[in-house]
Amino acid sequence: DEEDSVDLGGRRIIKKEAGEAAASAQHAAAQKAGQALSQHSIELLRAALRLWPDANVKFGYFEKQLLLVERQLPASSDLLPAVLAVLRVLQTVVTCQPRFAHAHLPALHALLQPVFTSHAGQPKVVLALCALLGTMMEVLARAPAHGGGGAEEGDGGDGGGGGGGAISADYGLHARFVSALAQSTFTAHERDGLVLPAVHLLDATAPFCPELLDAHIVALIKVLHRLAKEHAVRRADGGGGGAATGGGGGGADGEGGGGMLRTCLQLVQQVPRLLEVSEARKPCFQALVLLIDKSHDVDVLREVLDLLAGWILAAPAGGASTAGGVGGGALAPGGGLSLKERTNFILKLVQLEGLGAPEVSRKFLSIVLALYTDPTSHRAHELIAKIERAFMCGLRAQQPSLRAAFFALYDGSIGRTPRQRIEYVLALQDWESLAGTFWLRHALELLLATVDPAAPVRPAAGSLRLPTLDEARACARAGSAAALA
Repeated sequence: DEEDSVDLGGRRIIKKEAGEAAASAQHAAAQKAGQALSQHSIELLRAALRLWPDANVKFGYFEKQLLLVERQLPASSDLLPAVLAVLRVLQTVVTCQPRFAHAHLPALHALLQPVFTSHAGQPKVVLALCALLGTMMEVLARAPAHGGGGAEEGDGGDGGGGGGGAISADYGLHARFVSALAQSTFTAHERDGLVLPAVHLLDATAPFCPELLDAHIVALIKVLHRLAKEHAVRRADGGGGGAATGGGGGGADGEGGGGMLRTCLQLVQQVPRLLEVSEARKPCFQALVLLIDKSHDVDVLREVLDLLAGWILAAPAGGASTAGGVGGGALAPGGGLSLKERTNFILKLVQLEGLGAPEVSRKFLSIVLALYTDPTSHRAHELIAKIERAFMCGLRAQQPSLRAAFFALYDGSIGRTPRQRIEYVLALQDWESLAGTFWLRHALELLLATVDPAAPVRPAAGSLRLPTLDEARACARAGSAAALA
């Protein structure tokens, strides 16, 4: 066996690999060569931990290196990459050895909390810390893969095969730590607007602990409202351009940029009970309306539509949900939106059709089509009557399949005789919603839709019949009398 042939002395070397990886970055952090060496050391550490999964990695390595770098950072900002290296090494160890997180959880919390607080203005450090805390949440949420791989002597703790109760306790402890850290960050930076740390912390940990979003939904909505206003102001100042754009503007580390705004919208989608929280409902609606009115960012508008699709298509109280698959928003329990709110949102979204962004227009029209094809439309008759303008926009959709689906519904709702069609086109239908297009084309399509293409073309019955002699004499006498008169 290849593993058995490895010198046993190598295990002792591997135990020190984590500390050496962090130290290599500390001594050459300001140079690209040092960063490459740090990354190579992390890759070696990952390979080594796979080869020797029971290696006892000492927590003291990380504590010593991180505290040493933190003390020197105020005098030398060049050591900041060393902090990133230590955090990445820690994440690698936690990923490969879940028992490490179980064994040193309180010590890890005590070590990481001051780092998170002191580096709130450093996006790279914040992202690395959030990734580490998210990985810890993930490994604590599931049982270790190996039941018998307990910690070696001196490793401390009860990791590796601990019972479900111990795992639940560690998971709950870490969830409370993350929640307190997010709350303190929201509170500390409520005035200066430095929201990146708390938002990214929730984004990294919420997939493994959804309850965190419920606990901080009000603070998150406040952040969303502020970012929406900043986004609208930037566009009004000329930062957003005149046409639809695909870029987010701010990126993941852009404070208040499109990237942060999209992250907030994605987090809000994961909170089904948001509409039940009165403190969050109104500011959330205001932020969404502001984005619909002012934003030309396609990525942001796509997230807005995903969120609203779940609310608009949600079933009423006691009903079944409608047309799943249109957008990714979570369905609000009990219907969530009132009839007036649904109508207002849909009519607001009509303006997105003229944005010049086919993807946004297609997503909006898919929501409208889902409402009209809803098999549980017993609750939608009044709504459908109010959103006819949105439906008529579907008749001029750029996507042929979508346009055909709308016309099929339109054609099936009107009588099929020529008289019924002409009466509908001239007397009943209000074409004002299509005033910006050549609406006669749609009227002509309604008339031509009554024609059976399989039927042969022939004159009307009786059109070729010659008059009888009596009819001819009567016509002649009538003509003579008219001439004499």
